[in-house]
Amino acid sequence: MKEVFIKTLSMGIVLCILTACTGRPSPSTYSNSSATSSDSNVEADNKNTEPTATGFKNLTRPYYSVLGCGGESGYYETRARDDGSANVTYIDYSSQKEIYLCNAPGCAHDNEGCTSWISAENAGVFPLISSDHLLLIHRTYGGEEGKQSLSRIDAASLDGSNRKTLITFNNGERLGDVFCTNGESLICSLTTLEQLPDTLESTFTLCMIDLNTGERVDLYVEDTTDGIQPEFLGVTETGYAVLHSSQQTKTESDFPGKEWSEISDEIARSTFHQWEKIPIGGNCCESFYEYTGNIQQLLMADGLYFYDVDTKKLIRISVQDSNIDEVADFISTDGNSAYIDGKFDEWLLMSIRHYEQHPNVEYPVAIENCYAINTQTKEVKELNIKQEIAEDRTIPIILGQSATDLLLITDSQTNNVEHYGFEYSIISKEGYLNSDVAELRKVSFIEDGSNVS
Repeated sequence: MKEVFIKTLSMGIVLCILTACTGRPSPSTYSNSSATSSDSNVEADNKNTEPTATGFKNLTRPYYSVLGCGGESGYYETRARDDGSANVTYIDYSSQKEIYLCNAPGCAHDNEGCTSWISAENAGVFPLISSDHLLLIHRTYGGEEGKQSLSRIDAASLDGSNRKTLITFNNGERLGDVFCTNGESLICSLTTLEQLPDTLESTFTLCMIDLNTGERVDLYVEDTTDGIQPEFLGVTETGYAVLHSSQQTKTESDFPGKEWSEISDEIARSTFHQWEKIPIGGNCCESFYEYTGNIQQLLMADGLYFYDVDTKKLIRISVQDSNIDEVADFISTDGNSAYIDGKFDEWLLMSIRHYEQHPNVEYPVAIENCYAINTQTKEVKELNIKQEIAEDRTIPIILGQSATDLLLITDSQTNNVEHYGFEYSIISKEGYLNSDVAELRKVSFIEDGSNVS
């Protein structure tokens, strides 16, 4: 299971709302290359391609369930209660203990007087940390019985106090998976669906929210009714939002008489990818790279990283200038899929998966070769600390990090129902790079008796 999960931009600045640049091109017209296309809706002399806000950090990633969010000192998450309500909890890195986000002695943590409590009507929530803001993301799809029908974001102090609604979104607006912040603003995406008599209209919006006032500015708007819905990957530290779109150029119909097992790899490697950048505070959207292949990708603060399963190369693309850097290759490593977990300091973490047949195990066992790649020196270290999922051995997911330590998922098959069977552990960054299993310090959850309030 792979789950995890500006310097100041004045919100008074009037930002242009953009439509689609020139349309997403036919994949058959491109080879693997960098490219820049002009926005047909912005005159060349008036194009502003430079960000006016920087210093962003990506808090979440596409397509992965959000368990919680790590700050500099600890990790915040929510835990469900039997009555349908929930609590925000906090794991302190230094003590390795989980507690309710509440300072009141003797509190039962089951009513609105508790700073950790979330009512059943609002329980579909996950926390994010942005500087000194605790954000509670209420992501709904409208019309859920007994739930709030509109998505919204609440803000509070890091101890859970002073909670208030920061922004409520419009009917039909659905929040995406990815949230980015520089401590003063939050960047996220919205999909709006509107049922008309003859069609279902779809709109993609990239918006920026002032974390102090809740004011919203739509940075980019695209009608996606008849096109490909872009995927928001995040924002670079230098202030470029990145959109990704993909399309397979081959389908089953291109291989008559073939079984799916015979053609799936060929179809996957026929996937055409295009990436576009939007400068935060600018007024244009430009394509900066195209590629065809079977890849795993992750946008980090210093650029776009992707691993091609067939060439077995890890590539970094500079979003700002489209420069290409081959970070590492894994020619000698067997595997038919890969996963990029994240980065700490200069080290990028990834795994390459293959399958083995083990005695007395009915299914193919997933075994991952795990690596830390120094993106500056290009040194590659093999990592031997792995997450246990029954017989599978996979990369331990990083949930949070401090200046010196990492919080990892090290087991996903325990009897701990409250934490979905997960086991969390703390380890120093140096200990993780050295695969020092003895350094792992298991986190004590509330159900283990760690809460003393």
